[in-house]
Amino acid sequence: NLLAPVSGVTVEAWASAAVAMSKLGMSATVAQVGQLLAQYGMDRATYDAAQNGWMMKMQGDTTGAIAAKYAAAFATAQGVDTTREPCSFEYYVEIMVAQEAWAAQGMDVNAMLQSTFGITAIDYSNHSQYWSTKMATDPAIWQQYDQLRARFLAKYAGAGQDSDLTL
Repeated sequence: NLLAPVSGVTVEAWASAAVAMSKLGMSATVAQVGQLLAQYGMDRATYDAAQNGWMMKMQGDTTGAIAAKYAAAFATAQGVDTTREPCSFEYYVEIMVAQEAWAAQGMDVNAMLQSTFGITAIDYSNHSQYWSTKMATDPAIWQQYDQLRARFLAKYAGAGQDSDLTL
């Protein structure tokens, strides 16, 4: 069963713990991490085993069921309403492709998100919670994605670089 618990950890518990761990930050002590994971019925070894096991299962999941379940659980744990479309699919793909292009050009993606779209990385992440679930569960959306991606790559590739600049 694709969604059977890994190391006794359900996909929902894994996602909830991952959200909590992301909020804890890099400077968290071993004791803080232990206390946080205990709230989810885990210790660090169990969390790491679940993380690795779920990632392995997800890589082999050709149905997208695990990714969809994880995305929904992750969004719920963040308090994101995944039933309401946060933005159009076209706008979401534009933001996604712009970030990719900016990163490839060595630009400050966070600053560009704010100046170009008026959003933060967290805002984009919340949009992504909705659309990644849709993309994982609706194969028809991929054709639209491919067309939009090509259009926005043309728009953002090389953005901000001078044509006479040589590196």
